[in-house]
Amino acid sequence: MFKFFSPAKLNLFFRVLHKRNDGFHEIASLYQAIDLGDDLEMSFSDQDELTCSDPSLSCGEDNLICKAINAFRNQVGFSDFHMRCHLTKRIPIQTGVGGGSSNAATALYACNELSGRPLSYAQLFSIAAELGSDVAFFFSSGSAYCTGRGERVQDVEYPVDKVFSENVWLAKPLFGIGTPEVYKACKPAELPARDPQRVLDSFKRGEPIWFNDLQSAVQVVSPLFSAYIQQLQSCGFTQTILTGSGSGVVCFGLETPPEIQGIRFYPIQPLVKNSQDWYPFPKASCKKNYNHNS
Repeated sequence: MFKFFSPAKLNLFFRVLHKRNDGFHEIASLYQAIDLGDDLEMSFSDQDELTCSDPSLSCGEDNLICKAINAFRNQVGFSDFHMRCHLTKRIPIQTGVGGGSSNAATALYACNELSGRPLSYAQLFSIAAELGSDVAFFFSSGSAYCTGRGERVQDVEYPVDKVFSENVWLAKPLFGIGTPEVYKACKPAELPARDPQRVLDSFKRGEPIWFNDLQSAVQVVSPLFSAYIQQLQSCGFTQTILTGSGSGVVCFGLETPPEIQGIRFYPIQPLVKNSQDWYPFPKASCKKNYNHNS
């Protein structure tokens, strides 16, 4: 089987502009791929098959990997095209870091590579945008300004080393948060009227303005989150920011994360690539995960 890396992502800022007539929300966000990710192994087969190291994850047709394979098959017209896949899951579920979207993008890229590249990168990007709001981002350079539902993607250069000059941790509590519930609770008209382009410019200058417009909605949906974020903010981190719709929080600073029962800390670093290549497997880190779930 051929192995591909499927990275998670962060939202370094997240602006919710308004709710659209189609029910989706118009957003503007700076996305960044990171070195926390899953391994996706794929090979040709007589029928589609997906297995996963996490038994709680559905491996049926509703899985985005299966949807990506089916979308590729329909696009190229290979009726007898089938893949056997195994996903080694490391990205925590319901954390707001795009694990399912990344898996879909990785599967789509892998199908094209293993088939001799019948589709152009632009065609893959178009399919990805149809599969889900965040899927297309993973076909970027790894740093991108995303608008619309998240499917309009523009590569961005900013001083990554300066913005990520401190130790960075992804904090994940025991509970997850459902994205639909968060957006339902979000009230764009009551949010601060920040200009996302000016915020993006602040990152380009290496003077980032961190925020996530979904945080107040998350606190409405999950009362547990308020206590959780307050714990993190009292630990001495220089910055804490919700990523996506949660429940993951990105924490900057501290050589070693605090011991907080029920919270797992993952060391993370930004990951970039050439636009039409795929993400490299990250180098082994000397930092370990800190699991305080017991």
